[in-house]
Amino acid sequence: MSKMHRSRLSTNAVPQITFWKKYPISAYLLLAIFLAQCLWHATNKSATYDEPGHIAISVLLWKTERSNYELGHPPLVRYIMGLPVLLLSPSLPADRPYPTVPKNAPLIRLPGSELYIYSAHFIYQNTASFNNIIFAARTANIFLGLVAGALVFLIARKLYGESAALFSLGLFTFCPNLVAHSSLATTDIGGIAFALLFFYTFIRLINDPGPRALALASLGLGGALLAKTTNIILAPLYVMNVFILWKFYPSNRLRDLPFKEILKITLVPLAVSWLMLCLAYKFQDTFTLHTLLNEDWELLKFGPLIKTLYSHAPLPDSFIKGLAYNVVHDKRGHGGFLMSNYQSFGWWYYFPLAIAFKTPTTTLLLAIFRTSQCVKNKLRVCAFEFILLTVMAVLLISAMKSSVAIGLRHILLFYPLLYILLGKIMSDGFFNDRRGRYALFGLFGFLALEVFSVSPHYLAFYNRACGGPSKGIRYLSDSNLDWGQDLGNLAKFLRKEEDKFGKVELMLSYFGTAVPQAYGLNYEPLPTVWSYPKSGTINSVLPKKEYLAISATNLQGTYFGDHNLYKNLVTGLRPIKVIGHSIYVYEVTRQIAVQEKLLQIYMALNDPARIDRQTQRLSLLKK
Repeated sequence: MSKMHRSRLSTNAVPQITFWKKYPISAYLLLAIFLAQCLWHATNKSATYDEPGHIAISVLLWKTERSNYELGHPPLVRYIMGLPVLLLSPSLPADRPYPTVPKNAPLIRLPGSELYIYSAHFIYQNTASFNNIIFAARTANIFLGLVAGALVFLIARKLYGESAALFSLGLFTFCPNLVAHSSLATTDIGGIAFALLFFYTFIRLINDPGPRALALASLGLGGALLAKTTNIILAPLYVMNVFILWKFYPSNRLRDLPFKEILKITLVPLAVSWLMLCLAYKFQDTFTLHTLLNEDWELLKFGPLIKTLYSHAPLPDSFIKGLAYNVVHDKRGHGGFLMSNYQSFGWWYYFPLAIAFKTPTTTLLLAIFRTSQCVKNKLRVCAFEFILLTVMAVLLISAMKSSVAIGLRHILLFYPLLYILLGKIMSDGFFNDRRGRYALFGLFGFLALEVFSVSPHYLAFYNRACGGPSKGIRYLSDSNLDWGQDLGNLAKFLRKEEDKFGKVELMLSYFGTAVPQAYGLNYEPLPTVWSYPKSGTINSVLPKKEYLAISATNLQGTYFGDHNLYKNLVTGLRPIKVIGHSIYVYEVTRQIAVQEKLLQIYMALNDPARIDRQTQRLSLLKK
């Protein structure tokens, strides 16, 4: 590695790595592998729970003058997501009002059903094909995933050199969690891409604190804040880290600057970010008094000072309400599942365990090894390593204190930062000799094998150390396993079954917002979290074949008052098929015990037509 490429931030000289010259692995090839995985996942999976709402809003933002469609997310990633969808010339539902959030809407009751209903009409009753709409929106995020991978490479190269950058990018490429969320139409990977862009501009600022670097860092911070609400933590962390590097940390260019320059470096990015936020929201209600309903204030339990600051903050009302909504959501709690335990206010150890379960085994071993090396070296880290570690610590600690324990995606930024730091293993020369090269091949071979063995079911990935994805239902729920992504694959499976056996009748409890009828599923509905439009189908009293399909999240009972509703229903039954590790299919054609329990379910729902069907069905089965 030439001196020109060595980072001024490194505390140790980076040794020459000759391995990559002998066995060149291009960053372009790694990104191509990442792209192929994303495309495989994007084309294999139906819409997940949050995607229809994100996609509908992404188009509404372009086609209307409003921005108050949903408060939990800033608009930047949605604008990007909407661009490829617009190329399909989609129509907006003429018979549905826009799903705007009224100013007097209580945050405690959001999101409302209006968004889910509107998005179902937009996606599944459009002049453009719903599969094309979903895929088009996903391509925007695949692009952002590639940008995130490129930025991991560039930051690691700045810190540790070319070989370490390829090592970090390799870990990124074979990260199933990043592949999964890069190929879904949500704001998660976009938030990561813009956060990494900010880190890259920050490292340039520390290396060369001139006007150009300051301008880029300012734009980077503004972009990060516009991409994801949770990126708001980057603003105070930026101020804190600039001050720490200037005042206390050796070996960085900020240390030599006078206080006046440090003040400029601190305040200019904050001012530019504020201006970018206001422009993105078109200055709507920026200088008006921000209000919340009494029931929201009672839940937030803010003191008079915080109330005053909130009410008079010169920020767009939709943005600041989005921040308040996230706090309200945390205070309100959210149903959660962890290893057969249920709680609405989370567990402090939820996210550490989620990382342990859903991180590839190779990556875990490398993280343990790198941590041991840091301890051995008395935790000596360079300036930018300190910044990344600070962000990772804040992410993890805030997640551990959160009441919303539903998905590893909420701390997904943790992974690319980890991969950048693991690049130091390569720069320390551990893989330079022959044994090291064999070890490197072995590590990446095992990593790729573990990840590809789950493909294309990346969302349901669990490492081999905890039993793999087939055991995932024991550990975690929701977007960690079943987010509604396999409805289309269930339809394909049933078509194959009908080719073999003739007509197959279906009873379905699906967790998701996709529309089963759009995939050709005619089914008798069972209790679930959300269903629109309702299915009016009642199966025949003596079907030739009758299958029961239950989403894993519903089978776990995560969001039901009776957590054992479906566990009791299928007690003693083995599934004939598990679709993508997320939908369990049982044959119940002649299962009298199951049919009796179904009768009890319909009686609890007070559903006369289905009670009558089950009564007749049981009478015929018992003859």
